[in-house]
Parts: sequence; C-alpha cells; structure tokens
Amino acid sequence: MPVPLHPIVVHFPIVLGLAVPLLALIALIRIGAGAKPRAAWTPVLVVVLLTLVFGIFATRSGESEEERVEEFVPHDAMELHEGNGKRFMPLIMITTVLTLAGFAGRRVGGAARGVTLVVALLMAAQLFWAAKTGGALVYEHGAANAYTGELAEPTGEYEDEHDDDD
Repeated sequence: MPVPLHPIVVHFPIVLGLAVPLLALIALIRIGAGAKPRAAWTPVLVVVLLTLVFGIFATRSGESEEERVEEFVPHDAMELHEGNGKRFMPLIMITTVLTLAGFAGRRVGGAARGVTLVVALLMAAQLFWAAKTGGALVYEHGAANAYTGELAEPTGEYEDEHDDDD
C-alpha cells in the first residue's frame, strides 16, 4: 500500500501556523516589556518561514495526490478543501513579508509587528478551515480509501488485533 505524502506533510504547517499568532503576541509583550525587538521577533520569523516552506510542500503534495483521491470523495468537498488551502498560501506569504518588515526601524518595525499579529490571526483562521475540511475528506468522505482500496463504510468499532482475551 503506498503511503500518501500529503497527510504526513500537512501537519507541520498546521501546528506551526497555529502557533504564529501566539508567538507574535508573546514577542510583542516582550518588546513592550523592554526586550530588544530583534531578539524577541526572531522566533516569530523562524516559525513563519517554516510554516511557509511546509505550506508549499503541503500544497504541492495535495495537488499531486488529488487525482487519486477525487474518485473517492465528493467533488464539492474536495474543492472546498483545495480552496481553503489556496487561500491560506497568500496569507502566509503576506505574514512572511510583514514579519520581515518587523525587523525595520522603530516606527515601521513596530507597525509591521502589530499588523503581523492581525494578519497571522487571519492566516491561522484560514489554516484552521483548510485543516477542518481536510479532516472531513478523510473522516467523513473516505479519502483514505484511495490508499487502502477499501470502500466499506466505517463501523465505529475498533478491533485490536493484538487483543488475546486470554
């Protein structure tokens, strides 16, 4: 059975992207408390860049696996997930640019850091919807059947093949 790459890769931008607003808020609080902006803002940039890179991998892996999965799930559900993912990408790109601008001088850097937090919240919300609709493809619409070869409906029962019942 081939292992699909998309479900593996996609978890990285989800976790990292949802952490960006929190990290930005922490950095803003630290800067407000007297921390040097560069030192406080650097972790935000690192996580944003990782989110961008993994977001690109997740998007490309999803596109490459689309044909295989689309015969197992409703077209509208697939389009909804794909659209949510595509709307996430410009937001993480904008977040990246704003995060970089956060390293500028006092006024520009300070404004960019504040706007970064707002855009990062929007980006995280869009990421949440992409993840939610992706989960629906697997758990509600049976996208995993493209890799298991099974067409059976889930029963909700769990059998432990290692349960001996001695």
